[in-house]
Amino acid sequence: MKKFSKFLGLAIISLMMVTFVFTGCSKEVAVWGTNYEEACKKAESTGTNVFLFFSNLESDPISQQLNQLFAEPKFQSKVGKYYQLVNIDFPATEGAMDYDQMVANYEFANKFAVQAVPTIILCTPEGWVIGAVYGDQMFNPITEENPTPVVNEGKVLKELAAFNKNGKNLISLKKELETKEGIERLAIIDKMADNLDTSYRYLLRDLLAEIPELDPENTTGLNTKYKMNFAYEQALDEFAKGNVQGAIEIFVETAQTEGIPAIDAQEAYQTAAYLAANSGASDELIVAYLEKAIEAMPDSDAVPGIKQTIEMIMASVEASETTESNEVEDAE
Repeated sequence: MKKFSKFLGLAIISLMMVTFVFTGCSKEVAVWGTNYEEACKKAESTGTNVFLFFSNLESDPISQQLNQLFAEPKFQSKVGKYYQLVNIDFPATEGAMDYDQMVANYEFANKFAVQAVPTIILCTPEGWVIGAVYGDQMFNPITEENPTPVVNEGKVLKELAAFNKNGKNLISLKKELETKEGIERLAIIDKMADNLDTSYRYLLRDLLAEIPELDPENTTGLNTKYKMNFAYEQALDEFAKGNVQGAIEIFVETAQTEGIPAIDAQEAYQTAAYLAANSGASDELIVAYLEKAIEAMPDSDAVPGIKQTIEMIMASVEASETTESNEVEDAE
């Protein structure tokens, strides 16, 4: 009996050791949800951010491959642990998802200007975008030898992990912002904006609105730095009134603001040209805005595209003049 008890004791100890070894070596895997609001609340309470995976898991091969990658421990250890993970799916088959959920998913996609799946958006609980990775950045180049898109796992993880530092910075800066008042808040707001994706600054409306309120004399220079953001907000208000010309003038005035960054001046003139083209303005005016856009920053990457647009407009004008001339000759 004693021998049996001794054997049983050793067996239990051995089992405990095996359990400990396997538990200690087990790797954490990602836990995904589908509710954006709940994820934001949890992120706020846990000091994390939100990872949005817009997908079509039913029929898109890249979405499916990413889904497999995101289920692996290496994703969780390098990226996932810093976020509350949300899968916002768009199945191809009608009726495959609850109607209310589908409507909600489209609303979230619209909020973040998602154009196609898969798209990954990394954001704060407030919805401020830290970074984004799009479908064409996620797979190896398609060639004749490799016609099927294959996710480049290493590249995807590297792209996503590159935003980890910004996400951590924002968590710290938000806490610091709570302790600041008046103009002292502006330096923190500026740092926060610098850690966010500039393409999505329109989502910072409430945050950036504090700048002109707290520094009406522009002593910090931030009114100039974020002039384009304010211009878009003002232009949207003019659009709402049906005043397209007013919106155009806002961008032209913004481009002419003293001290405005050259890249912003260029963008302002380009936007003015775009609005003018869509409002039936003369070709001469559109070209004039585009030429000013080039003058604002001649060495920017956007210049070749702007020049090409000007050439297309001029070619269209010449073709139209030739047609009119021929019609006059035929009439005579």
